[in-house]
Amino acid sequence: MESCQNLVLYTNVKTKILFLFVTVIVGSTLCSLSLSPPAYFDNPKNFLNKAFVKFSWGWTLLLLVPLVILTSYVYELGSRAGVVKNCIRIVISHVIWFVVTTAFVILDDNVGTCSKAGFVHKSPCYSNKGIWYGFDISGHTFLLCYIIFVITEECIPIIPQTWNKAENILHRPILLRRYKKISSVLNWLRWYATFIIILACIMTLATNLYFHTMPEKILGFLVAVLSWYITYCIMYGNIWFLPKPDYTTKELFKEQH
Repeated sequence: MESCQNLVLYTNVKTKILFLFVTVIVGSTLCSLSLSPPAYFDNPKNFLNKAFVKFSWGWTLLLLVPLVILTSYVYELGSRAGVVKNCIRIVISHVIWFVVTTAFVILDDNVGTCSKAGFVHKSPCYSNKGIWYGFDISGHTFLLCYIIFVITEECIPIIPQTWNKAENILHRPILLRRYKKISSVLNWLRWYATFIIILACIMTLATNLYFHTMPEKILGFLVAVLSWYITYCIMYGNIWFLPKPDYTTKELFKEQH
C-alpha cells in the first residue's frame, strides 16, 4: 500500500503532466471517433461526478488547509507569520479556481448561439428546449488536472524521508510534542491526498472519454498546466512573501549542516 502511495503522491508534477496529457489525447481521440465503450461514467449524473467532481475543489480544500497549516507550523518553528505566508498559496489557488471556471462559463455564454431564434444566452436557450452551440472549455479537465498538480506540490514537505528529519530541528519541547501529534494527523492526510489524486485521474479519463470536444478538453488541460507553471514555477520562491512549499524545509536543513 505504501508503494502505491509513493507512486501516486510523490511522482513529480512534470511526470504527471505527461501522464495526463496522454490521458487527455487518448480519451479525446476515442470520444471523437465514437469508440468510447459504454460505461457507468458516460452518464453525467453518475455518483462520482455528482459527489466528487462537482465539489472537487471543496474536497481539495479539506486537504490543503490542514496540510499547509500543520506542515508550515512545524517547518516555520511555530511562527504564525510563517504559517500565514504559506497559506497565501491556498488563497491564490482558490482565486485561480474561481476566476478560470467563471471565465469558461462566461466565454461559452457569449460566443455560442442557440438553435432557436431570439435566445442569446445559454440558460434561456435550454429552458426553451433549444440546443446551445458554444465553445465550452472543459472545466472538469482543468480542475481535476489542476487539483493533481497543486496537491502534488503541497505534499512535498510531507515526503516521509523529509518529514521524519524535521524532528531533529525542533529544540523547543512544546514543538516536539506537537510534531508527534501532527505526524499522526499527516498519516491520514497522506492517504486522503492519495485518494483524491486517484479519483481525479479516473474522472479525468471519464471526462475525456465521454464529454466535450477535443479542443475544449485540450484547452482545459493547458490552462491547468499554465496555472501551475505561473504559480509554482515563477511566482513562488521569487516573491519574498510567497515561498515554495519546500522552501522552509530546505532552508532549515541547510542550517543544520
